[in-house]
Amino acid sequence: MESKKEQLIYEVTVEVDNSIINEFENWIVEHVREIVALDDGNIFSKGVVNKLNTHLESLEKPTTTSTYVMQYFAVNGENSITTYLQKYAPNFRKPVPAFVDKIKTSRRILVEYKTISNPPQTKNFGYVF
Repeated sequence: MESKKEQLIYEVTVEVDNSIINEFENWIVEHVREIVALDDGNIFSKGVVNKLNTHLESLEKPTTTSTYVMQYFAVNGENSITTYLQKYAPNFRKPVPAFVDKIKTSRRILVEYKTISNPPQTKNFGYVF
């Protein structure tokens, strides 16, 4: 029986001062594209830019920041992450002059533990067991 290869996800969380949101949003899309394109796309298969939805929380207490979470899906597990961290990360982590003192960044590596999907359904009978 063939074992499933672990999916590793390199995640970067950025808390952004709302005064620079437009500039940051324009910049981050290009930044993620650059990272996904490294080594002809052989390090990360895709990059996802997420924005934390704090709308309901901010009704009670207005916020001065917004949070973005970028996720990069490793093509070759630990090898991809190691290559990125050793070869490319130092350059990509250099401060961007326009954002100095306006962002806070943290990073972590996730391992996909379990994917749960809906059971298959048929048109006439609902769930198939």
